[in-house]
Amino acid sequence: MKKIAVIGGGPKAAAICAKAHSFNLSSSERLDVRVFERDKWGAAWSGDHGYTDGVQRLCTPAERDVGFPYDQGLLDTAGLQRLFQEFSWNSFLIELEGGSLTNYRNWVDRGRKPPPHRHYSAYITWVIEKADVKRTLANVTAVSRRNGKWAITHEKKGIVKTSVGFDGVVFTGSGPALSGFDRDSDIRIINGVDFWTSPDQFLKKAQPGDAPIVIAGSGGTSAAIAAWIARNKREIPVLIIGNQAALFTRTESFFENALFSDDQAWAALNVEERISVTKRLTRGVVWSSVSDILSSSADISFRPGRVKSVSATQAIHGQPSELSVEVLNNAGTINLPASFVIDAAGFDAWWFLGLLPADLREAFQGVDPSETRKQREKTAEGIAEDLSLPGKFTGLHVPMLSAAQGPGFASLMVLGSMSERILASYVAS
Repeated sequence: MKKIAVIGGGPKAAAICAKAHSFNLSSSERLDVRVFERDKWGAAWSGDHGYTDGVQRLCTPAERDVGFPYDQGLLDTAGLQRLFQEFSWNSFLIELEGGSLTNYRNWVDRGRKPPPHRHYSAYITWVIEKADVKRTLANVTAVSRRNGKWAITHEKKGIVKTSVGFDGVVFTGSGPALSGFDRDSDIRIINGVDFWTSPDQFLKKAQPGDAPIVIAGSGGTSAAIAAWIARNKREIPVLIIGNQAALFTRTESFFENALFSDDQAWAALNVEERISVTKRLTRGVVWSSVSDILSSSADISFRPGRVKSVSATQAIHGQPSELSVEVLNNAGTINLPASFVIDAAGFDAWWFLGLLPADLREAFQGVDPSETRKQREKTAEGIAEDLSLPGKFTGLHVPMLSAAQGPGFASLMVLGSMSERILASYVAS
């Protein structure tokens, strides 16, 4: 029996739990999965812990649930049918009201729209609690090697424990917000996680006629924040500044969607082509549902460039100071006024390094930030087929860094394939 620890109780953990549960019911082998989560299952999607207000809709279709695309591998046809019957999005809706079809029928009648994040969080919770796996609500503080196995140290209410004997560890979750520029310590400068803790509170002093709200970054976080402002009819100018030509839109296309689950097509691409496709499909693009909201608002604009720094100007005659945003682009450097600045540079997918022993962390550190970045990029290009780190890090799986293996493993697009890649490496037959 192989023991696997999953750190983080989100959709990737749910997919691994569902697949392991279904496999254990149909095989003489057994996968012993244990999930560790600091807050609660599906916390990052609930609207109670930053990252989202819980109200905005999921961008990916709900049918891309924890088992999608339901390809044979660990599970045969009967096993896949069981996985779908027990853990699919459809089954979740039917079970919501004790077997009533009302929720499922309403969802279909209303066009099968992606659910609000809070509803998706409930789905994640339902899957994890329904699966026959071990669950631990505690904050993981360290991952170390003991007698050739992995050990997980975790803390809850001041009590520290260590669980040992794991053959593998899966790190999930987006990680903390990155800082994209130098800044003053001003309460009007926040990041993408802070914003969602209380959007109204942060923006209540911004009034029509003020300098614009500046959002630094051109990915999903910046677009979601701008869309929230537009939906809540804040007649305040919003300027998105991103290091690309424009806000690009991701639309539903068979040829693009199919690439997420077509391993043969992906294998035919070289490294440069894979990076290009990943950017086109997942990074620096905005789903059409969000892009439509942004496009319909006359208050939202975009400017190419990179925010280098943000500082507060000196207050004059008792009037509150403005923020000055230093922006770099090919045309030079400009300074723009702002009433509020949101740093939406993204999230640290390498957050798990803080849990590893110092001797293992050294492999990812260069003499300077530039060298560190190059070293990590090289490492990510070498991610193994089972989504694990290369070399001496056998058994450490990092799906958030797995773009070299496919464009969908880091997202919600092919959760079933992601769980298959990881769990299959622990099955003998």
